[in-house]
Amino acid sequence: MNSFSVIAAVSSQKKAREIAEVLERLTPEPMGIGVFEIDEISEEWEVSAFFLSTPNYIQLGILESYFSVKFLVSKIPRKNWVKKVQRDLKPVIEKPLIVSGSYYAKCAPINKKSILIEAAMAFGTGHHPTTLSCLRALNFLNKGKIRPQKVVDIGCGTGILAISAYKVFKTKAIASDIDIISVETAKQNVNVNGLNGHILVCKAKELNNYFIRQKAPFDLIFANILARPLFKMALTIKSNSALGGYIIISGILIRQQQIVESICLSLGFRRVKIIKVGEWSCLIMKNFCRSKVKSNLY
Repeated sequence: MNSFSVIAAVSSQKKAREIAEVLERLTPEPMGIGVFEIDEISEEWEVSAFFLSTPNYIQLGILESYFSVKFLVSKIPRKNWVKKVQRDLKPVIEKPLIVSGSYYAKCAPINKKSILIEAAMAFGTGHHPTTLSCLRALNFLNKGKIRPQKVVDIGCGTGILAISAYKVFKTKAIASDIDIISVETAKQNVNVNGLNGHILVCKAKELNNYFIRQKAPFDLIFANILARPLFKMALTIKSNSALGGYIIISGILIRQQQIVESICLSLGFRRVKIIKVGEWSCLIMKNFCRSKVKSNLY
């Protein structure tokens, strides 16, 4: 038996959430519903629903007319998707690291710093260009003999960057995320990789957490998020960055790179390197001046 996905692109978050609320009340009822931002520049959003049986096309037609949208309905063959994803996600090799799921863990070369990260609800297996570029940035700092003593990963997802930092630099790190699913996933990955006691995972909005405040300022800050939240967090990142410390910021489209970099420059950071993967940019910046801005965390 097939399952079905129903997807529509809409012009605003408000409209996407309104459609999602109506989809929840359809018969048959969808197994799951998601609302995602497609492009933060154009503010285009996507609403999707997953059905275990054929959706009611008459109801969908009424919704299309009422909300002026067009649903794309697709059949999805029944498979064990978890196993398929784990099998399809080949190991990511970014020297000196190799990141893989359990399916390929036994194949990891013994001369690599191996990390086990399973595909999960949280973001970050190393395959997406934004994460991959952060791993390359980490390798760049390592080759430059940079040895940060205090590391924090903001918006950690699976915790892959904090784990990678420990593997490369052998320094304790903090991984934080506002999403509880990401926090739990990161904790599991820290445990699976045998790093309990070395990496602290906590729930936090931006850097607003007691444990983060106690460790600040940081020698290395990862922020693999999106341009808009980076704008909002720029002052907070600056006030928690040690003089001479580095920030690795990713989740930036190439067309957004200049404005993000200009904000960092205005705060006393200087560009060390740009790493581009596909349509994404990753900036390595160094903090060259003390912060004159008091963070609202204190």
